[in-house]
Amino acid sequence: MTKKNDRTTAGQWLRNHWGSVILIIFIALMVFSPASKAWVMQQLLRTGLFNAHVADTERKAGPGVDFSLGLKDGRTIRMSSLKGKVVFINFWASWCPPCRAEFPGMIKLYNRFKDDDRIIFLFVNEDDNLQTAEEYLNRENYQLPLALNQGGIPSAIYSGNLPTTIVLDKTGQLRYRHEGFAAYDSPEFMAQLEHLVKE
Repeated sequence: MTKKNDRTTAGQWLRNHWGSVILIIFIALMVFSPASKAWVMQQLLRTGLFNAHVADTERKAGPGVDFSLGLKDGRTIRMSSLKGKVVFINFWASWCPPCRAEFPGMIKLYNRFKDDDRIIFLFVNEDDNLQTAEEYLNRENYQLPLALNQGGIPSAIYSGNLPTTIVLDKTGQLRYRHEGFAAYDSPEFMAQLEHLVKE
């Protein structure tokens, strides 16, 4: 009789508190599951409230920003060697839910411009182990040009917050910098990149 009463009491409690149970499950997923958190953030990106926007700033005179990144094949690339091209750089990690959230949009942007040699894409991985990053990309079927942080990046470019995305114009000037997730696959942002190429 006691077990039946316990089941009845538990059932009544669940009926009376079902909203609280759902909220607790939702919070647990947000805390313990990067994939679930990334999915929620992707839904927010679809609202259009987080669309990236390159400001219409006047091109500055001067040498521009210069720093180096490592490439997967062991080579090093300096930003000064990329003058004449627009450079899109994203700092990310596989464990970072906001990074995961913006990746589908990044893939669309990259696929739109990957054959345009006037725009260079570098996705700088901040995982402790590059293999972890590669396994994540393979699992998601993402094909992106990976780069590595070798240190010496000015804090005005990257201060350690993930994700961070920057765009350098053809003179090497910083034209866009954003910490946090954003939507980079909007027609407006793609048009802004094309405008930077034509400047």
